[in-house]
Amino acid sequence: MKSLINHNKKQGQSLVEVVVAIGVMGLVLTSMVMAVTIGIKTTRVAKERVEARHLIENRLEEARRERDTDPDGFFGLGNRTDPTEQVGTNPVYSLTTSYTEIVPGEQIEVEVEVTWVDGANDYVVTGSTYLSKWEVR
Repeated sequence: MKSLINHNKKQGQSLVEVVVAIGVMGLVLTSMVMAVTIGIKTTRVAKERVEARHLIENRLEEARRERDTDPDGFFGLGNRTDPTEQVGTNPVYSLTTSYTEIVPGEQIEVEVEVTWVDGANDYVVTGSTYLSKWEVR
């Protein structure tokens, strides 16, 4: 009789336990895939922001060279906004450069705005500097 009782108490997994285990493993795997996907997107956006900052710095350097090459022409144009320029292919960055007179004929604020679209999100990065008229005597 003892062997019959032991025979009825077999150890094993029930169907419910197996289904729960598979469900938990599915949730864990889904969470891991989502975390990796978010990490990749965050890295891509950070890289795009660095590229936007690089474009801004280049544009501000161009304005400095223009000021140094022809200060009278640079400061003589007053307030203005250059036409928007498209740069790059994926993503396409839009650069807009604005010049605002602070002291007429003497000091101008140069502001560069870079915008781009990544998926359903729009991004904007801006940078500015003040340029003064100076002469070496």
